[in-house]
Amino acid sequence: MKEDLRIRCRETKKIKISPDELQEIKTIIQNDSGKVPVITETPYGKDVFFQGDIGSEIYLKRDSRYLIISTISLRNQRVGQGTLILNILKDYGAKKGFEGIMVECANTYESWSFCNKHNFKPDYFSDLMSKQRTSHFQGNHVLRFDGIYDELCFDPTIELPWPSSN
Repeated sequence: MKEDLRIRCRETKKIKISPDELQEIKTIIQNDSGKVPVITETPYGKDVFFQGDIGSEIYLKRDSRYLIISTISLRNQRVGQGTLILNILKDYGAKKGFEGIMVECANTYESWSFCNKHNFKPDYFSDLMSKQRTSHFQGNHVLRFDGIYDELCFDPTIELPWPSSN
């Protein structure tokens, strides 16, 4: 099973993230910051960065399986803008063929709380440097569109292959 997972994780899809198809996010950032966001796109549509004024931005990436929210920052919090952005990304990701959405490195209580609220699962395999299981896991969190999670990555009771200290 472990080898199958590793092979599947290495499979690459070349799904382009197109800022033109994410105009709703541009509008949310503009309304939040009061400024038309600068949109930066890397070659081949691997990364897209929407940057409004200070404190309003979203940085999206892709890997072979997931649409990744690398950074999200909104001035006006707890008014539903994050949920609205997540719903836009769910629709977009499903249409484009991604397996789900990943929040990369949810290292604050607020980002963990957002992930928990929206039923993201912690990817325990993504944080190989820390064995600690705290009340809120600081690492990647995944929301799969099919609802099926690899037990190797998402079951905290399975002993992970930590690097030996010998």
